[in-house]
Amino acid sequence: DIIVGWSSFSLKSFEIAGKSDCIKILERGSSHIEFQKEILKEEYDLVGLNSNLPSSKMIDKEKKEYDLSDYVCVPSEFSKKSFLKKGLSENKIVKIPYGVDLNNFFLPDSKKNNTQFNIICVGAISVRKGVIYLIKAFNELNLKNCKLILIGEIERDFAKILKPYLNENIEIIKPVSQNSLRTFYNQASVFVTCPVEDGFGMVILQAMACGLPVITTNNAGGSEIIDDGVDGYIIPIRDKEKLKEKLLFLHQNKDALSLMGKKAEHKAKSSFSWENYGEKIKNFYLSV
Repeated sequence: DIIVGWSSFSLKSFEIAGKSDCIKILERGSSHIEFQKEILKEEYDLVGLNSNLPSSKMIDKEKKEYDLSDYVCVPSEFSKKSFLKKGLSENKIVKIPYGVDLNNFFLPDSKKNNTQFNIICVGAISVRKGVIYLIKAFNELNLKNCKLILIGEIERDFAKILKPYLNENIEIIKPVSQNSLRTFYNQASVFVTCPVEDGFGMVILQAMACGLPVITTNNAGGSEIIDDGVDGYIIPIRDKEKLKEKLLFLHQNKDALSLMGKKAEHKAKSSFSWENYGEKIKNFYLSV
């Protein structure tokens, strides 16, 4: 009745399915591939690196998938708007945010009180993820008893751009297993991710489930999850000064930090489990 395919992997299957009454649903976790290429090209030029972008062949393939699909399923308003901007009919776009594994990501019964203010960021240390803005903001703030922990793989050519900004207060850890990741979240004070383009930052929900307030951008699906000023902050992309403002406030206001963390945990547990996602996607499949 229905075939669900991940974008860039589904063209041949959709072509075959098109010969029957099968409903074709394409899952796209990021923005429209043309929009993605354009905004990432901008960012690589700003950083001063050669672009690592989708090829023309990949773009053509995905656009054919968009055309052949009956529905394109996206996880955020940011992703949806990118498709609308590129001319896809709103009737074809379905928005269903992803979830988090609450068995793996949670706040322990007794979280150790840490006198140090630890900022954590999880994910690729890359141009796309806007890590350069976080590192610059962190260094310029120069907060007392403050550490920045980055967990992820460094993009190859990006390492030379980062090198002048690294110091003893910035710790870079190679990717760790999902089971180990919770330990790092539980030792942190706040989670920050500021991508220039990311359809839905699943690490945002992981951090929230572990009781952390989150600072992120609109271009990471943050507006689907976070109520600005309640359980985290949504800032514009590339806005280092706004990021500094929010980090400074949380560093100086421990009660607000704690309250926002509790609200973040409650929201992740009550609204964003994978079971919650499963119910929504099942209802969508049944409706079509």
